[in-house]
Amino acid sequence: MRSRKSLIFLATLLLLSVSPVHAKETKKPNQAPVVMKEMVVSATRTEKKIDDAPASVTVITKEDMEKYNIQPLDDAIKYEAGLYVRHTKGLADSMPRINMRGLYGPNRNLVLLDGIPING
Repeated sequence: MRSRKSLIFLATLLLLSVSPVHAKETKKPNQAPVVMKEMVVSATRTEKKIDDAPASVTVITKEDMEKYNIQPLDDAIKYEAGLYVRHTKGLADSMPRINMRGLYGPNRNLVLLDGIPING
């Protein structure tokens, strides 16, 4: 009985001692805004209208990246259905491996950033 009272007392004390902390993030005056370009994921190596592409096309806009606070490229890709980002251990730790559902292997897909291949 005594241990139960002690437990209730400690739980009450713990709950009362926790106080909410409010912090406001201040923007530094010297901090310049980040300018992001639109990223286009397509089924071809060339720019095409979405309606003319022979396969599924996904466009990730600058607004989408800002809305979801996406910084590294692999974060943008991992939110797309059917795309999987995997980090491996070894010499290539800095480059994520990108797989598409049904197309596994390093030579099965191509991700371009401003026309430059960034995977495989």
